[in-house]
Amino acid sequence: MRRFFPWPGLIFVFIGTTVVVQSATLFYALGDDSFAVVPDYDAKADAWDQHTADAQASRALGWSLILLGSPVINGVMALEFELEGAPGDVIGGWTAYHNAKPQQRFTGTVRSDNQGHITLDIGATRPGWWQIELELSRGQDRFLHQDKLWLPVGSEPVQETNP
Repeated sequence: MRRFFPWPGLIFVFIGTTVVVQSATLFYALGDDSFAVVPDYDAKADAWDQHTADAQASRALGWSLILLGSPVINGVMALEFELEGAPGDVIGGWTAYHNAKPQQRFTGTVRSDNQGHITLDIGATRPGWWQIELELSRGQDRFLHQDKLWLPVGSEPVQETNP
C-alpha cells in the first residue's frame, strides 16, 4: 500500500491561495474611490512656471477672500465669501471637492454683487474638509485662490484654515 504524500498538493494550495489574495487586493485597490486624481496633471505640471507667475501676480493685486458662511438652501450648499480689495463686479469660475471624494468635483461660475459678496452654489451637503479653487477676474485683473476649508455644512460661521 502506498503512503499518502501531501506536499505536491500543498504547493498548488499555496499558489492558489496567493492568487486569490492578490486578486482580492487588486479588486479592492482599484475599486477605492478615496484616492486623489488631479485631471490633466501632466499639463498642469508642464505649465508650472506660468502658474507660479500667475499666483504671484494674483498676490500683488492685494485681494483677499473671507469666508462668511455655508448655509444650505434647498439642499444646495452656498459658500458665501467677501472679496476685499476688489471694488466692483467680478466674474469667474470655481472648482470644489470634498477630501473624502476628490474624484467627485463640483464646478460652476461665481455669483457676485458690486459690494464684494461672492456666492458659490455647491450641489452637495457633506460636512468635512473641502478643497476650494477660485479664478476671479475684473477687467485685466485675474485673481487665483486655493483654500482648504472645514465646512460643518449648514452652520455659520465657518472655520477657515490654511494648512
